[in-house]
Amino acid sequence: IFRSGDKEEVEIRGCSIWCCALICQHLLELYEKKGRDMRDKISAVLLDYYLWDYARDHREEMKDTPFHRVRCIYY
Repeated sequence: IFRSGDKEEVEIRGCSIWCCALICQHLLELYEKKGRDMRDKISAVLLDYYLWDYARDHREEMKDTPFHRVRCIYY
């Protein structure tokens, strides 16, 4: 369990934001190749929410996947 603001916790949060941005960019490029503009439907923020909800809803299936835990008011 990390504490809010720990170096590792900040690094994990930063990497997750960066990864969501990269995935979003790639998805938008794939849709653009198909002639569709999805910028109003796909964003890094929505992707982050989706992944958070997915992990929560599939907790039992993902029980062997390690994750960090931080007690704070931001989650």
